[in-house]
Amino acid sequence: MPYILPPDEVPLYYEEAGQGKNILLIHGGAANTNFWKKQIPELSRHFRVVAYDLRGHGSSGKIDEGNNLTQYGQDMAHLLKALDMNDVVVVGWSLGTAVLFSYVRQFGLERLAGFVDIDQPAKRFVPEERFRELISGIKSHKFRTHRERILSFFSAPPPEEELYWMTCEMMKTPTGVYISIIQDSYETDFEPVLSQVTIPTLNCIPDKNPSDPELAKSMPNARTVVFENSGHLLFWEHPEKFNRLLTDFVEEVTGQPAGAGVAGKSGA
Repeated sequence: MPYILPPDEVPLYYEEAGQGKNILLIHGGAANTNFWKKQIPELSRHFRVVAYDLRGHGSSGKIDEGNNLTQYGQDMAHLLKALDMNDVVVVGWSLGTAVLFSYVRQFGLERLAGFVDIDQPAKRFVPEERFRELISGIKSHKFRTHRERILSFFSAPPPEEELYWMTCEMMKTPTGVYISIIQDSYETDFEPVLSQVTIPTLNCIPDKNPSDPELAKSMPNARTVVFENSGHLLFWEHPEKFNRLLTDFVEEVTGQPAGAGVAGKSGA
């Protein structure tokens, strides 16, 4: 299994497939690389695709310290350097976009060619009562709480088997890690960063309870794409549309036609 070690030596697990222009996939809170299984095989036919587990998630190292967006942004910077990734189109889903915002706040647009946000606002707002209910649920009924959250990510209920494995994958994230990073995400305001994201940007949002339909208006070179009949997991519910959209975006941003990369796989 492939890992990189950032300076504090917490191993970060990653998967790499394909060759060509670079795509980096960053998952959401308590999720992991397995949530990209409908993207990696298709996208790696044309591009070099890297997905990694955030610290505290999936197969990456889990410690009590460093579970905050500042550290997660630094981890991303170390990964890009360690894997020699330049001119990267970074795709963030939910918390993954917050990690990308954190990277931009600390390192600017270094190594980045394109920015893709999947349903994550620059500033999250959750009423205090609702946040306390989430924390209480995670502490006392973790499996049930994760299951209910995943179910809310779909426009229509998925097969029970699918819902079950996603919930089990989220259970890999320790309670303390999840609470720390979610609380930091809820309390951090990245709106001042939006004007700094001058590279081409896609804001992908579902028609069911979109996070921030106005987000792209605050970014100089952004456009919004609405996914109909979809929820927070829009790339899972509509993989063909999402993969085609992302392929076209990478071609546009990098100037590489799909198919110019030579398919291959390493690491996973």
